[in-house]
This record gives sequence, C-alpha cells and structure tokens, in this order.
Amino acid sequence: MSSTSTREIKAVPAFPWLGIDIGGTLVKLVYFELLDLTEDEIRTEGEILMNIRHYLTSNRAYGQDGVRDHGLELTNIQLGGRRGNLHFIRFPTSRMPNFIDLCSMRNLHTLTFEIYATGGGAYKFEKDIVEKLKINWCKCDELDTLIQGLSYLSKLN
Repeated sequence: MSSTSTREIKAVPAFPWLGIDIGGTLVKLVYFELLDLTEDEIRTEGEILMNIRHYLTSNRAYGQDGVRDHGLELTNIQLGGRRGNLHFIRFPTSRMPNFIDLCSMRNLHTLTFEIYATGGGAYKFEKDIVEKLKINWCKCDELDTLIQGLSYLSKLN
C-alpha cells in the first residue's frame, strides 16, 4: 500500500485531499476542503467528508499543541479541476501517534483515499499508518514536492 515517489502528481486522487510533511519537530498538514461536492459524492461520502470538514475547519487549535494557520489559508481556489479552500495545520511530531488514532476514530480510513507524505516521518510512521488506516501512503521527495508547490502557487498569482 505504500510507494516511494519522486513522480509528478498527475492523476486526480480520491477525496479527501491531504498532504503531510512529517519533520523531526513539526508535522505540517495541508487539507483541501471541497466546496463543489457533486450529488453523488454527497450521497456516497458526504457524511464522512462533512465530519472531516467540520473537525478541521471549525477549530483553530487542536488539543494543546495543534494549530490551524488561518492566515495562510487559500480560499475559493481551483485545484485539480475542483473548487475549494486550502487549510494548513501544524502540530508536534511527538503527537503523530495521537493523530493516527484520531484519524482511525473519525473513520477516515473508511474512505478510499491516499496521502502524499514527505519528510523523515513519512518513513518512520509508515507502518503504523498503513496498518491502522489501510490507506495508500505515497512517500514523495521533499524538494521535488516543494518545487511543485511553489510552481502551483506562482500560477495562482
């Protein structure tokens, strides 16, 4: 279920769209909140997607250490042909096991989705994530991913 990748992300992945950089000190999470769900998406995955949206967007703090960087949000943008908001969340790497448990508790693993991950923690936490969440864990090269992200942001401006 996992793969090491330096590839360019070409195919549109399933929802929800999450990206994560797991560093030695901080975990940085990016979540794309869809604003244009289709009727079919609402019917098949709506409840869980709404659960995710509510949890991630109704708070600016998560526990004692997690923070949603409201000032960094990109609102009403086009990404992969879809319209939505990009949210940026960070928390200490020491809380990663709690995050994995929270994802399991909130039933994120019941959706067919994949997470693109960078950083040393992408390797360190891979086994636990794949076993507990049953997801496709795509490890990506950090520098390649950074360059693709900067390229995307420059196109927005």
